[in-house]
Amino acid sequence: MSENFKKMLIIKFSAIGDVLMATPAFRSLRIKYPKAKIYLLIGDWSKEAVIGNPNIDELITFDDKIFRKHKIIPTIRLIQALRKERFDLVINTHRSKALNIFAFLVGGRESLGFSRNFGNLLLSKTIYEDKNMHEIDKYLMLVGVSDEKDKSIDIFPSQEDERFAEKIFNDNDISEGDIVIGMGPGGAKNPGEDMPQRRWLPEYYAELSDILIGKGAKVIFLGNKLDRRITEFIKAKMKNRPVDISGSTSLKQAAAVIKRCRAFVTHDCGLLHIAAAAKVPIVTIFGPTGPKEKVPIGAECLYAGVDCSPCYLNGKFPDCKDLKCMSKIVPQNVIEILEEKKII
Repeated sequence: MSENFKKMLIIKFSAIGDVLMATPAFRSLRIKYPKAKIYLLIGDWSKEAVIGNPNIDELITFDDKIFRKHKIIPTIRLIQALRKERFDLVINTHRSKALNIFAFLVGGRESLGFSRNFGNLLLSKTIYEDKNMHEIDKYLMLVGVSDEKDKSIDIFPSQEDERFAEKIFNDNDISEGDIVIGMGPGGAKNPGEDMPQRRWLPEYYAELSDILIGKGAKVIFLGNKLDRRITEFIKAKMKNRPVDISGSTSLKQAAAVIKRCRAFVTHDCGLLHIAAAAKVPIVTIFGPTGPKEKVPIGAECLYAGVDCSPCYLNGKFPDCKDLKCMSKIVPQNVIEILEEKKII
């Protein structure tokens, strides 16, 4: 790539976890091109994950439905608006030939993306990805960085977010010495996909929470408004009372709360990567999606490795009634890791 880029656009939207896993690439671009102005095209669904990120100069936001529902006129208007910016470099981080075409139509002096059938012929340069690589490494490779040592992901809670977290702890009589375990029992849903198969069983979250509270820990449930149905179901199966703030936080408020936890337990969802950005110990449960690509670096992953797993392919799961890949991982497995790490 040219060293003379003064204005570049990164196309990255949809799933919160995927956006956060791209943040090491944002940071590397900033180091590589310190004088460039870096724009990020991002959907309304996940924009909060990058608000305040110092490696992005300007966010260009849009309604995610434009692409998901194939809205032609709004898409044309977006392309026209982007063309006026006259970008030197356009980077498409998505594995979509349609979005490779979109990146081409934006009209950057140079364009870059993953190789996807004929769509890659329109771009200046395309990268063939190794499917065994971690997602973070793929994004780094895309922007021309292969030797980055710091692969930590970034989120930047404000002072106001930190004060919110402090109030949550004070209001629930949680003191500095308490063992606090955060949990994300919902999620696995974004504007393009609803993937309940990725969620660990609600009754297991209930059992795990009761065991932890019985050992003197305090448990906090986090999630968005759509997750309240799940947390209410879990609480109805519990003997003890957790703290439930699902549906009551923004993304960065959730990050500020998780930062104060001793550890975080969840499955393959956006909160998994928010917890990784918050730099807390993580225990995560994977089943239908492969852990090799998406488990945060340093996290403890429980993966049964049944013969049919991973089964997620091209945005779809097979019709599975028993989810044995998830049911085989039981609460005691999580407890053993927390005890081994001397968290509880």
